[in-house]
Amino acid sequence: MEKVLYEVELPLIEVLASMEVDGVRANSQFLDDFGVELKKQISEKEQEIYQEARTQLENNGQLQENYALLVAGKNWHQGVIGIVASRLARDYNRPTIVLTIQDDHAYGSGRSIGSLNLVAALSRTAPLLERYGGHPMAVGIGVKADLIEAFYEEFEQHVREQMSEADLEEFTAYDGECSINELDSEFFDYLNELAPFGHGNQKPVYRFNETCQKTVPEAIIAFLESSGFEDAIRCGISLGGDSDTLT
Repeated sequence: MEKVLYEVELPLIEVLASMEVDGVRANSQFLDDFGVELKKQISEKEQEIYQEARTQLENNGQLQENYALLVAGKNWHQGVIGIVASRLARDYNRPTIVLTIQDDHAYGSGRSIGSLNLVAALSRTAPLLERYGGHPMAVGIGVKADLIEAFYEEFEQHVREQMSEADLEEFTAYDGECSINELDSEFFDYLNELAPFGHGNQKPVYRFNETCQKTVPEAIIAFLESSGFEDAIRCGISLGGDSDTLT
């Protein structure tokens, strides 16, 4: 039997309802364990759906022919499809919509790229949708399952009106260049002061040229290893240079 995502056991309800400090302390280990297990379940479910979505894209011709991507699966968990949409949009540099089909209806999340206004594109397809909303870079939608194909055709058409082939080419825009010696605690403190990041306040990206691993201080190597290089990029770090660079 498939394990239910977000399964809640009685002790958690008791802790939340008790409002007693002693009760919280007595069950603190359970709460820690619950949090770890919940995070693990979410990560596993996200990866499962992500792989299914990639398989669809590798076989349905969208990557070769279309500007926008749409994938759908029966009973995909709504709690993670937004994350999957973000990953796919980033991986393929295309606006992406991920839908979960539940009976006769489909619900989903969309993520944009570049300057494409997703809300504007969806507004042109409104007659086919049950609902939609969000902001230019991230949306949520509802559509009847038997209208998914018609919706996607309309959506693709309106995305093409706002984008060109050049917009689909992968590139990295840098906000500035830094020396590796500037990566100290003050740098990261300053980076944190720029938060919160999101639409209208994107994370800054800095380029470090000709940076070889042997020239990077051990403390920085430890930071990159502990956070994962991909996470470091998301925090605003991008290393570039010759073939010996950290990639």
